[in-house]
Amino acid sequence: MMTDDSRSLAGILWSVTDLLRGDFKRSEYGKVILPFIVLRRLDWALEPTREQVLDAISESVSDEFPSDEALRRLSGHPFYNISQVHLHQVLTNPERAACVLHEYLHGFSANVQSILNRFAFKETIERLDGVGLLHMVTGRFLSLDLG
Repeated sequence: MMTDDSRSLAGILWSVTDLLRGDFKRSEYGKVILPFIVLRRLDWALEPTREQVLDAISESVSDEFPSDEALRRLSGHPFYNISQVHLHQVLTNPERAACVLHEYLHGFSANVQSILNRFAFKETIERLDGVGLLHMVTGRFLSLDLG
């Protein structure tokens, strides 16, 4: 039996596939869905400590940028994001959605960027943006509570 959370997740995923239909082949849906689920989960996990990490960056003297280890410790995870941009900001300006999302992704620690690169996520972002779907797809995934 499906729980309410499972039904909600399934509903959102089906709505994303409906958006992709026509611009992406069915076999390509995973290239969109999987990295967005990973991204949303990372974003959700970092939210409670986001301000602490950003404060450490802003308080640092320019020649004493916090170490990778210090940022991981502050985030409470083996990864972090130092971008001043929030993922939700992708929704505020559909015309700049790709730029905002790239800026957000650039703030992740190297280990997360490596994972996203394996998904060829930057190419997926550009393709979604090119067909006018990036803003809508991002919005669907932001509605997920992956906690």
